[in-house]
Amino acid sequence: MSVSHNPTEQLFKAVVRHFRDAILIIKTPDKHDEDPQIVFANEQITALTGFTPAELVGQSPRLLNGPDTDPVKLEQADSQSHRQPRNLQHRT
Repeated sequence: MSVSHNPTEQLFKAVVRHFRDAILIIKTPDKHDEDPQIVFANEQITALTGFTPAELVGQSPRLLNGPDTDPVKLEQADSQSHRQPRNLQHRT
């Protein structure tokens, strides 16, 4: 992993790492026959899934679809992952 000397990038990484909610960043496949790939997970994901970030990074998110997975929660997570970013208004 490369070390960034960009203060903004360092701050962003620190915020995401310490965010209270579980965060997964998933790369969508370039080709239709490839699986998506987890490229980042923060520590809070462990309480939710039982997997550490190191165990998840590089894996397909399908790893999280076990026999005890609640289909309703899975559908909720899937629909939330496709939300459009919100436009924020800034004060001028």
